[in-house]
Amino acid sequence: MKKILVLSILLSLLEANFDAWDSENKKSISTKTANKSFMLTIVSLDNKGNFKKISKEICVRIKSKDFFSIWKKVFFSNEYKQEIFLKSPKITKKAKIEIKECDSDKIYESLDSFAIKPYKFELSIPKTLKSQKEYFFKKAIKAVDFKGMVTSYQNSLKLKYEKLNRKLKIDKNLSGVLKTSTLYFNNGKADLNISFDDTANIQIILRDSEFAKIDAKDTPLKEREIKAKATIFFKIDHFLLSFLSPPSIQNNDKNYTYLSNDLNMSAKLKNLSFLIEAKGEQNKTLLNYKDPKDEYFANEIEIKREISIDPFKDLLIKEQNLSFTKDIIFKNGKSIVNLRDIRFNYKRDHKNPKNPFFVYGKDINISIKANDHIFKEAKGEIFDNFYKKALFFYGKLETKDIKTDKNLSNHGAFVEIFCKKECDRYFQNFEENRINWFINRFDNQTFLKSLIAKVSPVMQDSFSYFIGVK
Repeated sequence: MKKILVLSILLSLLEANFDAWDSENKKSISTKTANKSFMLTIVSLDNKGNFKKISKEICVRIKSKDFFSIWKKVFFSNEYKQEIFLKSPKITKKAKIEIKECDSDKIYESLDSFAIKPYKFELSIPKTLKSQKEYFFKKAIKAVDFKGMVTSYQNSLKLKYEKLNRKLKIDKNLSGVLKTSTLYFNNGKADLNISFDDTANIQIILRDSEFAKIDAKDTPLKEREIKAKATIFFKIDHFLLSFLSPPSIQNNDKNYTYLSNDLNMSAKLKNLSFLIEAKGEQNKTLLNYKDPKDEYFANEIEIKREISIDPFKDLLIKEQNLSFTKDIIFKNGKSIVNLRDIRFNYKRDHKNPKNPFFVYGKDINISIKANDHIFKEAKGEIFDNFYKKALFFYGKLETKDIKTDKNLSNHGAFVEIFCKKECDRYFQNFEENRINWFINRFDNQTFLKSLIAKVSPVMQDSFSYFIGVK
């Protein structure tokens, strides 16, 4: 009996133990990546943990609760260590290395356990989305191995994010909230719900720092993590335009406008300035659509204005229709675009007097269109009629019969207006000085007399032609 015990002890002393390390200098196994080859050092040890040289064919494989890799052989030739390359197509939070002599059934396990993680997360999301739009991307996020194959990863995670300015720098002055739901991974895939209520570059960050926590003591965090980053730009959806005041018509004088070939004495189309607001899909103002443009997200604006005025012939007007690109200064998603009043009149033919006529604002349309110079599909439009009306008179200067060397201002000068029909519609109680010619009692003639005083009486015909414009 004693001989058998002594023999057993001797055999155990002769028998080698095995272990697996990252290297002889690092006697542990760090986190590995699925489907990526890694090298381990297989060592032969005696019962006291000392290196022991052997000459044997050794079989090595990866073991976890879910799978075993195939045996891989390495030959020791009077050596105590040998390097071997292994690879696992599977992920696991806890794996070990199994080692045995290939002609034996006795298996040794590595002392250290380690994780085999997915290589990274892949995000299949467009780089540009609309602000305030709710998106659902099915199976948009995948946990993949080193070859890009989807793994069996199961977990629930939450996205984190940073708001970046146009220079892709983190900017605490940016507004907006990113809304996402918890990501539930099933067999390596997760759906994504996402929306952002302003315009900005959003860097989304997905990170799992717990999967390989078994290796916390021997593997740096950055090597244990599964992570992904992606930057999405949430762009403007449309513009909202509104006039600061209702567009309206204004006579040159309070009650009337003389037909004139010079637009300086003409009626006006007023209140053309408008407010422009940058909006998301849900029509909320985008506060980050602002200046400076090299830092935030306002762009130049293309503006087109069209005015459709009444069908009378011989219309005189400037800048009726405009198209231009303007560097408008935006603050918190809003800007005021100031547009000049437009003067308009009708040609005056001194040989062909015209009956008075009204121009009604309801018959004049104004349309203003605006679009982002970069995102041209981001548009806005406002359409309106004008308010009030303008009354046009054909007038001419008339004076009492005086000698040509006398000054007109000291003798009764007045303006006659032509009216042949429906005169009560345009004025009342005007004195008819001659047939179809009435003294304009609306005109106090102060300006007219000041002009007359500066010229010779022989200039009367010129005044009659231009109605005091020159």
